[in-house]
Amino acid sequence: MPSGEEEVRSQRHDFIKEYYKMATLDLDRHLKGGWQAIAILAGGAAVLTAGHEGKIGLPIASALALATATWAALTCIDANFWSLRAIAFLSNVEAIYFSADDRKYFNPYIGRHPQFKLLNSLKYIFWLSLFFGAATLLNLLWEMSKRYPRPGMIIEKIRTMGAMQFALWGFPELVAAWGILLILIVSRNLLGQYIQFTTESPGPGVRTNARELRHVRFCRLERRRHGRAAGRPLRGNARTYMVASSIFCRVSTG
Repeated sequence: MPSGEEEVRSQRHDFIKEYYKMATLDLDRHLKGGWQAIAILAGGAAVLTAGHEGKIGLPIASALALATATWAALTCIDANFWSLRAIAFLSNVEAIYFSADDRKYFNPYIGRHPQFKLLNSLKYIFWLSLFFGAATLLNLLWEMSKRYPRPGMIIEKIRTMGAMQFALWGFPELVAAWGILLILIVSRNLLGQYIQFTTESPGPGVRTNARELRHVRFCRLERRRHGRAAGRPLRGNARTYMVASSIFCRVSTG
């Protein structure tokens, strides 16, 4: 009967495969999560419409729309970070089972961590979020230009307005500046976390060819199987099983 350590080692192969499946599902979930930013931007557009209809103040509506644009952009950045982490883990697992020669037949990126950049699907939504924020500011400027068509009139109005009114119309610009700063800070922090992850978990490296051996055995460790302990010869499926296991251990060990 195998010991506890042998039992854990004998299950390592199946565990890594299940972990690989989980990481694949995690990658899919985060990529789909990035599309939630579309719903966030739609909510911002609805708020902005309410501001134009006079249901809420236009400066307040613009500030809320800018906040949703920031939220959508941060959603894309976060989804991209976790997607890249999942891809990096998948690359580490693939490096165990594939060799450099297999890059010609399966995937040229086997065993290689992706660069820290926005994936295409998330990149488009991220730029859409920034465009929505910029359009919100331009819309606010356009509404002001209808009342005060010349820059001198705007400056004169700023001089004569009270503190409360000044704070109200200046709030959207403050939200925009805060959003830009927050996006830069979060991006920098996630970049540091990704560098730390790829540095501390660089992966086992890809073998040059499939015949090279690794120092981790994925075959079963049970030695006494199919009647061999009793001195009986192997026959039929038992012989085939032992031969296949022996070949698998010599070639695919990793």
